[in-house]
This record gives sequence, C-alpha cells and structure tokens, in this order.
Amino acid sequence: MKRLEKLSNLEVILVLVTITGVTTFISAAVSPGGVTDNWWANWFQNLSAGMAGTIITFLLLVLVVERRDKLNDAQERFEIEQREHLFLLKQAGDNLQARQDVLNRMMARGLLVGIDLNGCNLEGVNLKDANLKSAKLRRAKLKGANLIGANLENAFATDADFEDAIIVGANLEYASFRSTRFNNANLTASNLRGAFLVGADFSSANLTKANICNVVLSNPDIAHSAIFNEKTILPNGDTYSASVYWPQFTDQDCME
Repeated sequence: MKRLEKLSNLEVILVLVTITGVTTFISAAVSPGGVTDNWWANWFQNLSAGMAGTIITFLLLVLVVERRDKLNDAQERFEIEQREHLFLLKQAGDNLQARQDVLNRMMARGLLVGIDLNGCNLEGVNLKDANLKSAKLRRAKLKGANLIGANLENAFATDADFEDAIIVGANLEYASFRSTRFNNANLTASNLRGAFLVGADFSSANLTKANICNVVLSNPDIAHSAIFNEKTILPNGDTYSASVYWPQFTDQDCME
C-alpha cells in the first residue's frame, strides 16, 4: 500500500499502458477470427471507452489526492505556527504588552482556534472578537480581560478565572465552565446556550439579555450548583433571589 502511494503520475500512466498492451495481446491471441479489420474496430471502440473512463477516474483521483495533501500541509503549518506563538506567549510571562503583541498576531492569523491555553496568564488582555472556538482554557487566568464579541463556542474552561472580565455579546455556546469564576463579569447579551455551568460562580455578574437556554446549572452527581448572589443581574434585568424560576430562562424553547 505504501509503495502504491509513492507512485508518480508518470509511473501510473506507464502501468496503465502496460496493462493495455498485455490485454490487447491476449485478446488478439484468443480471437476466433484472428486480427481482422472488425477486430481492430471493436478494439479501438472498447479502448476509447475504457481509456476515457480510466483517464477521468485518474484525473479525479489526482485532484482528490492533491487537495488532501494541500490540506494536510496547511494543517501541519497551522499547528507549527500555533506552537511557535504559544511558546512566545508563555515566554512573555507577566509582561502585559508582550502578551498582547503575541495575541494580536495570533488573532490576525486565526491561531486561537482550538489553542491550548490551559493555565495561561491572560489577565487584562484584549481578546475582542477573538475566535477561541474549542480552545482549552482550563485554569486560565482571564481576570479583567476584554472578550467583547469573542467566540468561545465549545471551549473547555474548567476552573478558569473570568472575574471582572467584559464578555458582552460573546458566544459561549456549549462551552464547559465547571467551577469557573465569573464574579463581577459583564456577560450582557452573551450566548451561553447549552453551556455547562455546574459550580460556576456568577456572584455580582451581569447576565442582562444573556441567552442561558438549556444550560446545565446543577448535576445530581456533583455536590454543588452554579452560584449566584443578590447582586447577580438575571437575563430579564431582575436581581437574583432564591425564589427565581429558572425554567423561564433555561427552558429549551426559550428565546428562539
């Protein structure tokens, strides 16, 4: 199989020509009437039809393989560039400006998609409109970060710190925020649909007009639920109280 994958286009053509020659010789040898004009006519007719189909199939295969190789090369380059920038980000340490410069380049190149930022110090950084889809942010420090309009769909941010962060209009759909801190964070008009929020702390957070349909706030297998206090602003603008009726916000048919 590996040998076949290494065949060049010229080698494939030579193989096809060889097969055609061998089958032509055998066909002529076993023909009852010998090699007549009629035999040649049939042979050319069959050859043209067969070769046309073979050539089309071959060209399609070439296109598919070339496209696959290009995609593989592009993915490899993406991963290498992502690792290089991640190294620079970690080297920046507590230097906010240095961190921001690296993040700006990463955002411009789309390198934050699926990035592993577990445990990274991103306090106070500007990630406005950043695409962090499927990013790994476990125990990441994003206190006071600007995440306005950012995309964190399917992100894994367990035990992360978003205290005082500005997350207005961000997409947090189906992300995992177990035991994550959103204390005093501004989540106005954010999309939290389907997010896992068990143990997340929303004390004094602003959830005005936030979409929290189908979120998971508690789990029978986990000792604690999401945390709210009397300063938490709910999606309808009211402040939290122990008597709040959550289905009005979390029901699957809400805010469609």
